Amino acid sequence: MKVKHSSSRSSVGGFTLVEIIVVIAIIAVLATMTVGGLSFYKQKAAENKTKVFIASVSRALDEYHSDFNEYPEETASDLDDSTEILYRELYGDGADVNVGTGGAGTTDGSPDEGATVYLDALNPNLAGSQKNVEESGGEYFLIDGFRNRLRYRNDPNSPDMQNPDYDLWSAGRDGDDDEEKDNIDNW
Repeated sequence: MKVKHSSSRSSVGGFTLVEIIVVIAIIAVLATMTVGGLSFYKQKAAENKTKVFIASVSRALDEYHSDFNEYPEETASDLDDSTEILYRELYGDGADVNVGTGGAGTTDGSPDEGATVYLDALNPNLAGSQKNVEESGGEYFLIDGFRNRLRYRNDPNSPDMQNPDYDLWSAGRDGDDDEEKDNIDNW
């Protein structure tokens, strides 16, 4: 006796709903891991950029000190505005030719004639990740890798001073000086 096996069209290959859901779940997990990893590396890159920039500004300040036997006098009443004098004196824009006068001239985004540029990285015309300066109300301020303003203090009589000459720091990722765990500084 011959038995006929018939193949039914309903058992022809395909994916079940469960298989499709499992594949989608795996893709979602991999995408989440990738995005999380990229975010971590972006934060690390901003932190490293800030460390390198603070070291560069510190070297420029030491060169300035060699020329004038003093560091730029920080005159801002608010720490958020404290690096405006560093831009003026280290980039030579509105700095009255780097004579340590506190930079009474006007700033225009380029060094004054005859001024010494101590740090080319302060050029406000740089773009993208090379940008280390922000303009606000006609004034220029140094910014960190997180796009927050750096802070500068040069008051040896202040009880808040950490170094005997000057303090230079970033408030870090959160932009908050009070939360020191992520601050990046020169001390």
